[in-house]
Amino acid sequence: MAINVKILKSDKVDSVTMLKRFQKKMQESGVVPKVKSRKFVSRPTTKLKLKKDKLVKLEAAKKYEHLRKMGKLQTRTFIPRKEAPSITTTPAAK
Repeated sequence: MAINVKILKSDKVDSVTMLKRFQKKMQESGVVPKVKSRKFVSRPTTKLKLKKDKLVKLEAAKKYEHLRKMGKLQTRTFIPRKEAPSITTTPAAK
């Protein structure tokens, strides 16, 4: 991916104008968005990592199932959240 952006400088052009021209050419060429999109690209997960993750998940499932069969799991009960008290304003006493 080699995209060259070429800017020619004449004698009468100052550096600020050249910088603006360069920025405009870079925007037109589309290099900046391509580079920014590649900034956070992650590598694909290796097969070994996938296998290890799967084994950990299987072991956890096996342990959970064993505890469930033994009756050692605590059952969770649903406790609804308390609602915040509503704010009521009373008229000021005269």
